[in-house]
Amino acid sequence: MPPTEIIDAGPPFPERPGGPRRYGVWVAWAAILLVAGLSIFADRLVADSEQGEQLDDTVGLILFHLQGKYLIGASALMPMNSAQLYNQSEVMLNLGTLPQRQRFVVMAGEMAGPAEARRHLDVLDDLIAAPPMGEPPPFEPNEVAVQRILHDLYPPGLEDLDVQEARAVAAAFEISPVDRAILVEGLGWFGKLAAAGRGGDDTGGRDALLVSAKTVAGVIVGVAILAMVGGVLGFAGLILLVVFIVGGRVRSGLGVSRAPHGVYAETFAVWLFLFIGSQQVLALVPDEALHMMLVIASFPASLVALGWPVLRGIPWRDVRQDVGLTLGARPLLEPLIGLGGYLVTLPMLAVGLMITLGLMAIQGATGVEPPTFSPAGGPAHPVITYMSGPDLGPKLMVLVLAAVCAPIVEETMFRGVLYRHLRSGTGKLGPGLSIAVSTLANTFLFAAIHPQGFVAIPALMGLACGMTLIREWRGTLVPSIVIHGTSNAIVMSTLWIALSV
Repeated sequence: MPPTEIIDAGPPFPERPGGPRRYGVWVAWAAILLVAGLSIFADRLVADSEQGEQLDDTVGLILFHLQGKYLIGASALMPMNSAQLYNQSEVMLNLGTLPQRQRFVVMAGEMAGPAEARRHLDVLDDLIAAPPMGEPPPFEPNEVAVQRILHDLYPPGLEDLDVQEARAVAAAFEISPVDRAILVEGLGWFGKLAAAGRGGDDTGGRDALLVSAKTVAGVIVGVAILAMVGGVLGFAGLILLVVFIVGGRVRSGLGVSRAPHGVYAETFAVWLFLFIGSQQVLALVPDEALHMMLVIASFPASLVALGWPVLRGIPWRDVRQDVGLTLGARPLLEPLIGLGGYLVTLPMLAVGLMITLGLMAIQGATGVEPPTFSPAGGPAHPVITYMSGPDLGPKLMVLVLAAVCAPIVEETMFRGVLYRHLRSGTGKLGPGLSIAVSTLANTFLFAAIHPQGFVAIPALMGLACGMTLIREWRGTLVPSIVIHGTSNAIVMSTLWIALSV
């Protein structure tokens, strides 16, 4: 294979007669920023509304379910680390709404003994009576009933006994079928764990519950190990790629556009308006199954925006080439390059995640302390709620949306249309600076319109940087679509498995 080199995509060819004037680019960008800003503002309004708080509460409980089961399972698998794991859980999970804090009481009893559960129950009673921040919220009757049952399960005086004696006293309590049902309804899996083995009755299947927790821990640890191995390989690949670039053996596959770059700014603005607008309208659909089906259909339907440059006089073959809707120079190799590119992207994602965690720590240390019993959802995508239910249909639809529809559409518009415009528009800056500016602008806008919140922007930008640089190298969108789809498929599949066992 002959040596290659990085080349600049350069400015576009001279505009054709009737092409857009310079102000057209500014109008397009004004529209892009306006629509993106309104979308972010609308998401913020929803998040601050009662509906948003309910969603945040649901997401918080789902995340607690995952983290709590993982910590209990890891503690059972590694007893020598149980104290350290429990200390981590106190910091991470003993917060949020009353149901979440009640779940933590059960966790404390499982990981540190009934006396520790009783201690946290007493603290929770004090918080209910006089919250340090905010007014006591109106608790649901079921939540009050759960609090009463927890007092029965972890009675006073346990702190005077050693761990084994305290466990024996707590296990001797016989829970009624009615209270068992209330506990399970209110606390889910943690309610089953609290009720299992009481009074010599193992109706709750304590051993099966612990096997479930160990399975979750095994899945999460396994994925983490694979991610670390992949990250090491990806870092080696990234270094090799940099060496090839410096040595002039890798060139840009982007080529020179024959179209005025402003047309692609207009195209992206049209798509963003159609896409964001359709999502806002579909959010009004009350039926969850119908809503998800319509969302899936709306993703490919939004690509009708690709007709805009054709209407502006650009031949479709030029549009396809500019956007990267080709099979690439090596059609059979491009998907494999995408899989390798996913590994190269992992170190960038890791850097973004560390920045995100740092922002979360700063936000927690410097931000206004929220009300004591406010939801603690965190920077998670709302789609996680579909993966936590018992039905197969919603999970399959989410997997199709995340691993197929979103990668194709988002890569076409962000790495295809928008990046093409940015590179052509900044071509006079020189290859290196043009690529840097275009990548930062492209990835920031991509991350900002996602619903995870501003603290998740660095993590999403890290992932998007890898996809953007692969697009620069290969020209075709195939590898970046593969990277995007692989990433989403791994995340969704891991959630599916961990929330199903």
